[in-house]
Amino acid sequence: PAFAIYGNSVTVAGGAVYSSSNSGLIARSDIRDGRTDWIYHYDPIPPTDRTVLNHGTAPLLIKDQVICMPRDAHGIFALDRTTGRLLWKNTVVRGVQIIGTTGDLVIVRGRDLLTAIDLNTGEVRWYRSTGHTIGRPTLLNSSVYLAQLDGLSEIDASTGRTTASRPWSLVDEKPQAFAIVG
Repeated sequence: PAFAIYGNSVTVAGGAVYSSSNSGLIARSDIRDGRTDWIYHYDPIPPTDRTVLNHGTAPLLIKDQVICMPRDAHGIFALDRTTGRLLWKNTVVRGVQIIGTTGDLVIVRGRDLLTAIDLNTGEVRWYRSTGHTIGRPTLLNSSVYLAQLDGLSEIDASTGRTTASRPWSLVDEKPQAFAIVG
């Protein structure tokens, strides 16, 4: 079909289910009886502008916030966990996936960049171009591991600076995926 809605996984915590329908709303429901506690409506991307490249992410619970990056949203936003009220919104980054959090930052992979967004304000702390990435970047402790055609880079998640890099030991092949062990 020319248009289809693909949801994201739900998040279950504290007796509630947080869901992103990818059709313009985020909801919190009581896990016992399914009663809706709150619904937040956002303006979705028009169907003609949607792409499967946006993976979206299940709602991410950080302290009293619900961090949301639906497939059909113009960016990433945070809601109050109890009321569903919008706390902040960032449309600078059209996110592909949330990689994780470290300290007061949420690390987001965009289509061609990697960025860190302040969890308290929604402002971009740093960003950097990624070029052609291989697989999904991985956040381990305070480092982001980013694989590209020429090698693997370790990036400090708090600053966005490369702390180490290593070329692939391949002659005529190109890597398809990577794994971090340790």
